[in-house]
Order: sequence, then C-alpha cells, then structure tokens
Amino acid sequence: MKKNNCSSWILIIISVFLITSSIILNNSLILKSQNINKIQTTNKISVKIKSYAQLNDNSVFTYDDIEKLQDILQSDITYTANTETVIKDSIKSINADIVGTNYRFIDFYTINFRDGYFFTEADEEENEYRAVIDEKLAWELFGNLQVAGNTIKILGREFTIAGVISKDNTIIGKISSSDDKNIYIPFKILNGLDKEAKISSIQIKMPEAQIIENNAITIKKALSTIEKLPENYDIIDYSIKNTLIEQKLLITTFILGLICIIIIIKHLIKTAKQTYNFIKIQTKKDYLTNILKNSYKTILKIMVKIIALIMCIYILFKIIKFNIYIPTDRIPKELIDINFFGELIKKSILNSTSNTSYALKIWEIQQNIIERFVNILFYILILAIPLMYLGLNQLRMKKVSYDKVVTKISIAFILSIIISTLFIILTNMPLQLNTLSLFILYLFFMLNTIAVLEKCEEKIIVV
Repeated sequence: MKKNNCSSWILIIISVFLITSSIILNNSLILKSQNINKIQTTNKISVKIKSYAQLNDNSVFTYDDIEKLQDILQSDITYTANTETVIKDSIKSINADIVGTNYRFIDFYTINFRDGYFFTEADEEENEYRAVIDEKLAWELFGNLQVAGNTIKILGREFTIAGVISKDNTIIGKISSSDDKNIYIPFKILNGLDKEAKISSIQIKMPEAQIIENNAITIKKALSTIEKLPENYDIIDYSIKNTLIEQKLLITTFILGLICIIIIIKHLIKTAKQTYNFIKIQTKKDYLTNILKNSYKTILKIMVKIIALIMCIYILFKIIKFNIYIPTDRIPKELIDINFFGELIKKSILNSTSNTSYALKIWEIQQNIIERFVNILFYILILAIPLMYLGLNQLRMKKVSYDKVVTKISIAFILSIIISTLFIILTNMPLQLNTLSLFILYLFFMLNTIAVLEKCEEKIIVV
C-alpha cells in the first residue's frame, strides 16, 4: 500500500466494514426483538397508562375490567401491577419490586429459567402462594440459584418459590441490566395483600398482525366499551413496532439495490448508444443487410448483453422492492403543513422524556435499546456510503487499477462478515445472515468500484 494512497484505502476499508457490519448487526437486532416479545406468536398489543397522576382515577384496570376485555376481544390477556417490598432475612434487608400478573405472562415474553417454572393456571385458581424470582434476588437470598421449592416472606406471607428466572447474557441484556430485583406473583394474591397495587399495563394477544392499525382501533373501541378513555393510554402494536424495525433493513437494501440498478441502466444506455453509433457508421460504408450479415456475431453478442442487463434490472428490482409502512399519525393531510411537523417533533420529544406510570419491565427496556441501536446502525450505514465514494474517487484520480481495488474490497467484505459474525457469537446475540441483503451489498461494492474507476473504459461492467 503506497503511502500517498493510505488515506484512500482507510476510507474504503472503514466504509466497507461499517456498511457490512451494520446490515449483519441490524438483522441480529431484529431477531432479538422478535424473540424477547414473542411477536411471531402473539401479535401483541400493549396498553399502558400514560402517567403516574392517572393511577388514582378511573384509568387503572380492575380484575373485572380484564375479564370484560377478554369477553369483548376473545383474546388472551396478561397484565401487571407493580409495588415494592423489602425482603428480610437474618442478616440483611433487600429491596425488591413485586409484579402482580397472571399465568399467561410467560406467553408474552421470552423467559428462561435457571430452576423451576412460572406459576400455573392451577396455582392461580387454587390461590397458591407461589412466587417467581430473578437470578439476582435468588443469589442474594440463598447464595445459589437452585432454590425452587424454598420459601420466601413477601408482604408478611410465606410464598413458595416456583422458579428462578435466568438473566439475559446477550449484549442487550447486559446493557439493560440493573440492580433491581424482581418478584412475580399472582395478581389476585397481591391484590389481597396490597390494595394499593393497581393494574397499570395490559398485554393483549391479537388473532393476526395488522399493518394498518386495525388492531389498535379495535382496542380503543373495547376500552370505550368498558368506560375507559383511550386517550389516557399509550397503545403500542408490537407487530407494527417490529415492522418499523425490519423496515430499516429493507430500506437499506432498497437504497443499495437502487444504486446498482442505476449503474446498470447507465451502462445499458451506453451499450445501446455504442451499438447505434456502430451501425450508423457502418451504414455509411455498406448496406444494412450486408452489415447485419457480416457483423451478426458482434451484434448478437451485444443483443444478448442488453437482454442480460434488462433481466438483471428486473431481478434486482424484484429482490429489493417492498411495501413501505408509514404510521398514519406521521402522514400530513397536506403536502406542506408546518404545524403538523411541529406537533410531530413535539410529540417525539415528549415521548422520549415522559414519565411512565409503572416500572418498565426488563423486556421493554431491551426493546427500547434495540430500537435505538437499529436507528444508530441505519444512520452509520447512510453516512458510510459517501465515505466509500470519496475513497474510490481518490483512487481513480491516482489511477489505481480496478483489479487491485476489487480484490481488496472483496477481502475487506469477507473479513467484515467474519468479524461481525464473531462479535454476534461472542455477545450471545441471535445469528442469521441475510444472504439476499449481503448479495445486494457485494454487488453494490463491485458495481460502484468498476463504475467509478473505469468510467472511460469499455469494460465498465459485464453482469
């Protein structure tokens, strides 16, 4: 690597790594999001009270409200009520958060156990004093994690430990980790021990995913039926939430593929012009029939090339196209509506700083972290593309051969895949390489490299 080319190579290698790793990590985050929320099996919607101030009015849910909603929606529902307690043993006192819920809670989140199980429907029906604790609390109380069957005093009553929830060892789990200790008990039991504990959040399993917000509309109607004001709640459709996360990767693939299509179209136009000029020049010297007869092999090769290029454009478009989803609250009624965009920005700021009415469950914290990482990776990728073009143009001006650049970019691409894969494995994240996205990405690198470095050559592209 020549010293005067060093900065150009650094730009290209860094941009290839950033773009490739962004796509691979993005796909891993999508899988993690689907996994923690069981989106594929629940199509769940979350309904949460907006603020602490509403916990003492008609906005909180009673057990009767839950039963009415189940009858109206004909859907499985889980719910949570939060309170705090102090667990005491002979040596120390430990602060812990109590979550009152039902046996269906485990159907809405991915929960792994170190020991035991989640309390069952039979435990609820028989009013059994069963508790599920997390790994941190088990270790602090007992010094080990195999404690299912042991007893623990909660709110003055003895509970049998049904299970111990294991901590999430992925990088998302470690980032979202806190010192909070959690206990899960049946809400009916909690309600009998602490009347102040009120249901502030419910999760509803919907029959199917709806991208046009029909499920949210259905929930709002159901809330109105039980005399609840829908505007007092944050209603989150996780199927739509997941669609918006997945869409980042689809948009990325579309942008890369579209750039590839534009490059191929440019070459197609150039090839057509060269063919036309060739025939035009030859017709000045001979009859068209003689030209076609004498040069039919050359013309046939050009026609095959043109057909191949058209087929490539068609196949690429079929691969990258998708139906984009934009939430209705982000679509202005008029093309230019300053007030609308002002309100949208204000709403975004308020949502990011608002105080929720209950302690966020660890899975919800993880979901928020995943969304932030997906957005960061998307912006990194978009910013890395101009870096690549800058590096390529510098190499073009220095007349570096395209064979050398193609080879080094291919090596950088493969190494980026290996490094990203190792990072995902080492951080215990789900791994699934999206081969179509990687194919489009490699094609993007190759076409741009040849197009930028060989602008004045006949061998710009052979697809």
